[in-house]
Amino acid sequence: MFNPISKYTYIPILIGKNKVKKYIKVKFIDCANKNKRPKIYLQENFISIFYYDGNKETLPIHEFFDLSKINLGISNKVEYVGYTNEPSRRPTNGSHTGLSDILYKISNEDNDFLIYFNTFKVRVITDNNNSSLNIIASNAMTNEVNIDTEGKIIEKCFISYFNSNTQNRNRKNEDSYLYNNMENLSSKYKIHSIEIYYYQTEESDYTLFSSSSVVAKHEHYFSVSLNNSNIDITRDIEPLL
Repeated sequence: MFNPISKYTYIPILIGKNKVKKYIKVKFIDCANKNKRPKIYLQENFISIFYYDGNKETLPIHEFFDLSKINLGISNKVEYVGYTNEPSRRPTNGSHTGLSDILYKISNEDNDFLIYFNTFKVRVITDNNNSSLNIIASNAMTNEVNIDTEGKIIEKCFISYFNSNTQNRNRKNEDSYLYNNMENLSSKYKIHSIEIYYYQTEESDYTLFSSSSVVAKHEHYFSVSLNNSNIDITRDIEPLL
C-alpha cells in the first residue's frame, strides 16, 4: 500500500507463531529516476524490487529488514553454536549433524532460522603483577595456539555461555574438550582465563541475542576459567579493552 502524500510504502508482515499482523513503512527511491517509484513484489519470504531501468533486485525478507534498519522489537534466540573452517560448504550442505538435530527439534512453521558466520580476533594479554605494564599481542603473531584449536576453543566457550537446552546431546564431550584445552593452556602457556567480548558495531534486532540461559542483549562479555575440575563461566564482566 502506497501513500502518495508521505511517499511511504506500507508493507504488511506476520510475526511469530500467532501471526501477529504489523505494518512497516519504507520509502523506496529509484536512483535511475527519482521521479519514479520502483515496483514492489512480495512473496512469503522474499521481496523483489523492480527499478525503472529494468533491473530487478530480490532479497530474503530478513536481509531486507536488516539492510533497511527496520526493527520489529524481537530478538534472536541462540539454539546452536558451531565451528567450521569451511564456511562456504558447512553448515548448509547437510553434513553438520548438530545443526540438523536443532532444525529437527524446533518447528520450522513457527520459527525462522538464521545462520550467522563470525570471525574473531584473538589477543594474548600478559598480567604482570610486578609492573603496571601489560603486553597485548595477537595470537596470529605469537602462534601459541594453532588456528584450528583456537576456533574450537572459541566454539566451546560460546556453547557454555549460551548454554542452549537444545544443544545438550553432545554437551559432555563439548565440556570435556574445553576443560582439557584450558588445562593445557594453563600448564603450557600460563593462560588461566579466556575473556570474550561479542558485539556488533551497528545495533538492530538482528544483533540482539538471547538463549535459554542468557537474556536478550546486544553485547556479550564473559570469561571462561578453570575451577578445580569444572569450567567457570562468569557473565557480564567489564571489558578490558
